[in-house]
Amino acid sequence: MHGPAETVEQFLAVLPPQRRTAAVALRATILATLPAGFQERLQYGMLSYGVPWESGVGMLALVSVANHGPYMAFYFNCVESGGEEALYARWRASGTPCETGSRAVRFGSLDELALDVVAEFVGGASASELKASYTRTLDR
Repeated sequence: MHGPAETVEQFLAVLPPQRRTAAVALRATILATLPAGFQERLQYGMLSYGVPWESGVGMLALVSVANHGPYMAFYFNCVESGGEEALYARWRASGTPCETGSRAVRFGSLDELALDVVAEFVGGASASELKASYTRTLDR
């Protein structure tokens, strides 16, 4: 396939087997814990999970999954200042490797994912708090 994926299925189909296994497990965990009002979309070439924003056209993503050259990344968005360190600490406490950068945890295989931490983070989200957090970020 050339160019960016247009569907979730296309995104997953082009991944090498080890990454596909990890991405499918990560997606299943996210979908199983995604609160009411959240949606799955392909946004900016990534699997994104969030809530419609203002006009209903865009989406404010809580988490996203991207495929980059040498690794994949699990991005968590609209986290209050310092919140990423708490997430990293929970990830590391699970005994799972935690290579980080740009509010993301990098991974290449299923054994590099702390799915219980993902489930806790995603399941604890609320659409109204995500929107409020984003608005606070804009006000700074």
